[in-house]
Amino acid sequence: MNQLLPRSELQHSLHEPSLSDQIYVGLAVTSKEKEKVYRLRYQIYVEEMGRRLSHVNHRRRLLYDDMDDWGLLFYARSGKEYVGTVRLHIGRKDEFPPELTMPMAMDKFHEFRSCDGASHPLSFASKGMIAPQFRKSRAHHLLCAHYYQACRNQGVLFHFSGGAPALVAMHEHLGARRYKSNFFVPDYGCMVPFVTLLDDIDHLRRVRSPFADVAGQWPNSQESITWFDREFPHARTRYVNKQLTDAAGLWRIIGERLGHPPEKAVGIFRGLSETEAKICASAGHLVYFDQADTVSYPDDMSDEIFIVVTGSLAARRQLASQRLTQAILRPGQVYGEKAFVARARQNATVVAQTNAELLILPRHALERLELQHPAVAAKLFHNIGARAARKYA
Repeated sequence: MNQLLPRSELQHSLHEPSLSDQIYVGLAVTSKEKEKVYRLRYQIYVEEMGRRLSHVNHRRRLLYDDMDDWGLLFYARSGKEYVGTVRLHIGRKDEFPPELTMPMAMDKFHEFRSCDGASHPLSFASKGMIAPQFRKSRAHHLLCAHYYQACRNQGVLFHFSGGAPALVAMHEHLGARRYKSNFFVPDYGCMVPFVTLLDDIDHLRRVRSPFADVAGQWPNSQESITWFDREFPHARTRYVNKQLTDAAGLWRIIGERLGHPPEKAVGIFRGLSETEAKICASAGHLVYFDQADTVSYPDDMSDEIFIVVTGSLAARRQLASQRLTQAILRPGQVYGEKAFVARARQNATVVAQTNAELLILPRHALERLELQHPAVAAKLFHNIGARAARKYA
């Protein structure tokens, strides 16, 4: 069995900050350092994103919770300013709370044994974020490299995380895989579970993960990969990993699942050529929802457009008169454009009536599309705006 370092020793071994392009990465150990991490979280989650969260100290502008008590709080700073952070937990399965072990199926991963009979600790990353002005810097890359090193030094093979459906492509770029049903987290809504096989260096290289730069420092084998493929066979067949699919492949999959040419079936693509619509679709990623999954909640901030590709959704909204209305969304139909344009909150509960797959176009990806293909993006934004205006009318 791999022996975990005592947490105090582990913190000491990680506390020496590293410098790259004038960005320092270190571990928050003192109360002052931790307070700066909590304040950065507040600035991003509450002030920038408008989230309404528990465990918030509005008076001091701090965001923290009970898991901070035993987590490793990495930070990135430029000068005296904290510009990024991520929280990492490393431990045995029983050290994690049930609200994590159950949706992540940690019990199953805990059963894995190497050929020498060794068991391995598990890790979980959360509260990862970068300040807006540093999102194109190396801060995120450096934070990832540091917590990857911490995990591998402790013998971790399976690393877990959870993310909003709009952030699936970002997690998959890190090397994470989808492998089971979505779950609900209070204050955060629908979350997608991810697992990263830290010693699958071939996969990390294929998705161009920042982990790949340092993964070669440790021995890597096929044992965990073979075990994962056997225990979770649908991970390769149910979920479309955008990092392993080019624009033409994603377009073909969307068309096959819609049963019609997407430029004709999807409302916001109408009036675009096939080539233009394919460029727009490439900004998105496909997300799978089980029947009865809640996709969106009232008061969710809307930073994405949702396109139904398979299955059906029910959008339920309560009017001021307390009357409940319901609209059924079927393949090709779109929702979220009204709140997207207004940068407002959703006003409906959207639930999967059947197993469903959605193409999600996140705001950050559409902003990148606007820079790379301004004329195409202008047509798409015109269609989105026109549909939003009709809903306001």
